[in-house]
Amino acid sequence: HRYVDGHACVFDYKKVGREQIAQQNPLVMPSKLDKI
Repeated sequence: HRYVDGHACVFDYKKVGREQIAQQNPLVMPSKLDKI
C-alpha cells in the first residue's frame, strides 16, 4: 500500500496531511510595532 499506481486507492493523503498540519500549527503573526 505504498505506491498509488499499484492499486486503485482514492483517498487523498496529501489533502488530509495539509489539513492536519494547518490545525496543529497556529498562524504566527509578527507584532505590528517593533519592540525597543
